[in-house]
Amino acid sequence: MVNYKDPTAEEYKCLLCNDNDSFPYERKGYYKFQFFLSKLPEQAFYILFAFLIFINISMFSIKERFLN
Repeated sequence: MVNYKDPTAEEYKCLLCNDNDSFPYERKGYYKFQFFLSKLPEQAFYILFAFLIFINISMFSIKERFLN
């Protein structure tokens, strides 16, 4: 295999060389929320799901009210 370098191509400075892939902050809130959800009983998920469904329905009714 031959690596061909085009002599007419412009050389660009490598902007992503030696880039650090870590986050500058820790995502503690996400992990706390995930831990909180793992400790909930199964019935709580039904209540949360029903709450989200009712919020969705209420948003549709608000949208329909203001369309006219």
